[in-house]
Amino acid sequence: MSAGDRPVGQLSSQVDISPAVVAVGPGGAVDLNDTVVRLLHDMLQVQRQQLEMTREMVHFARDSRQRQQAELEAWQRENQGVVERCREVLGIIGRVHSGMIGDMADYISENEENLLESEFAISEFVDRFGPRLHHLSAMVGVLKQLGACASGEQSPGNHGG
Repeated sequence: MSAGDRPVGQLSSQVDISPAVVAVGPGGAVDLNDTVVRLLHDMLQVQRQQLEMTREMVHFARDSRQRQQAELEAWQRENQGVVERCREVLGIIGRVHSGMIGDMADYISENEENLLESEFAISEFVDRFGPRLHHLSAMVGVLKQLGACASGEQSPGNHGG
């Protein structure tokens, strides 16, 4: 009987679609489904450990922040005169800071071409504005923190910036 003479119903093949796939590993036969399930379980355990560690870190950070806030408030109570002076000068130093940033912006606008083309011009720009602006920004931050009201209200001269 030739291939063309066979009835259509007799053409079939057998395919094994069973879920249990077995491979041979160093220790013998391994059920890959069991291996996948075990690996997924292990991954879940690691994720649970990571979640617990993240929770501990958040709790630690919250506790640290609360301790720092309590220390700052105690310092403010003990040094009320300094706190008041910080509040008084915060507006002034804020205007100085803004003026320096404005000067820097003007300098950039006026020297755009040189800054784009010259490494020396960039170095001169950074030397001129970098350290002073960095230190002044840090000072503004210290004055804001020291002069901040313990209750979280806006202090005079501190306009949320």
